[in-house]
Amino acid sequence: MAIFPLTQRELWILRALFVIPVLVGIGGHVLAGGSILEVVVGGGVIGGLSFLPLAFIYFIYLFGKRRSIQHA
Repeated sequence: MAIFPLTQRELWILRALFVIPVLVGIGGHVLAGGSILEVVVGGGVIGGLSFLPLAFIYFIYLFGKRRSIQHA
């Protein structure tokens, strides 16, 4: 039994919240120039770090939503 089961829709939202900032970070590094390794690693790190606050906010939303449904 999962501790915090997520629906498929919630999983897709989490995936999008992770992939979009990573792609934007990589794109920003491509426009700035540099080697392919620098672009992929640097952009991935910046994008991955920007995922953390987005995921935190989304999990707060999910906990509030689940709690209000359980008590209703």
